[in-house]
Amino acid sequence: MSARTSHLTIAFICSIVLPTHLSSAKDLETVRFDAPAIVVAELVNPDVVTEPTTGGKLVRLRIAVSTRVDAHFAGQVSEFTVEFLSPTHTMRMLDYWPKHEVYSDVEGNISIERSLENGQAAGVNLSASYEPWVRGGAKLDSQVKTNLHQRFAQKPQLQLLASSGTMQRGYGVFFKFRPGPVATLDGTREVAFLAEVPTSWRADMLQVIMRASGSPHRSSQHNSNQSSALGSCRLWTIVHLEGDAVAAAQAQRLVIREQNLRAMAASSQSQVTKSALPSVWHKIGAAFDVVEPRIPADYLNDILFASRNIFRDHPVTNHLPVNLRVAVLDYWEDREQLMQLASSQRIVARPTFPSTLTQAQHN
Repeated sequence: MSARTSHLTIAFICSIVLPTHLSSAKDLETVRFDAPAIVVAELVNPDVVTEPTTGGKLVRLRIAVSTRVDAHFAGQVSEFTVEFLSPTHTMRMLDYWPKHEVYSDVEGNISIERSLENGQAAGVNLSASYEPWVRGGAKLDSQVKTNLHQRFAQKPQLQLLASSGTMQRGYGVFFKFRPGPVATLDGTREVAFLAEVPTSWRADMLQVIMRASGSPHRSSQHNSNQSSALGSCRLWTIVHLEGDAVAAAQAQRLVIREQNLRAMAASSQSQVTKSALPSVWHKIGAAFDVVEPRIPADYLNDILFASRNIFRDHPVTNHLPVNLRVAVLDYWEDREQLMQLASSQRIVARPTFPSTLTQAQHN
């Protein structure tokens, strides 16, 4: 192989590797999602709640989640799922809404009539003649006829519109939505849940995971029973106690840090790609799955959704551009400060009952 041919081969391999590393799954998604960056937690009087608690304070959260289907999407979205998780187990879900919603295409009850007619007949005719002395005969007829007429009302068949429940042993909650008579999941839906938090709790972080599934094609052309992923999203929603100005300021600061980090990562993408595969041989090795990039393609998600700060002296962050590395460290510094407001105390599993419920049981 000549040197010129070798150089052309290397250039062709590089042209394959680079777009693969830069490609994003979001470009293929037909459903986009959104949830608020900050949510205010309303303090709830435990005396008016009947759910068992562990002695912490109770907060109520109302969160609006949105879905937006691409205008050129020709398929059908069959289900939208949203999950709220407390990774540090500082929020235990006690109640949630909506729980279960159904609908029917028929208004009111269905009137049903049944009619049954059953008839039976039997006859016997015997005759004998012994002329000229005796003439005799016998005849027996029997007929039974039954008419049955029933009329009653029946409930129409119901279709599932929304369902929900807890997950991760009560430290998370999920909601599922399906299209109703108007076959669309576009728009905003409000969900709410009641959570128990430590007594010193002031702020927290909820991980939000949203997914959409359905058919990318029209049901008349493809099997409508087959469902595939149409989009997914994972993000943080910062929660702070209502009326706590310090916690609100810290939540706002963390949101700004995350926005700056994402913007810095986007503007530094070319530098990150070059640092991930710094030489031609790195690119060739990555093309044949022999060499791993020094910076993974999803490094930003690893940084944002890690359970703890491991990035002060980490192989991945050490290969990032300096300004991006500083943005990572600033983000984690503010995140650790906010999580201190959630308290190191976690909600345990053994429940105690509110005083009003306990008194009612004793009486």
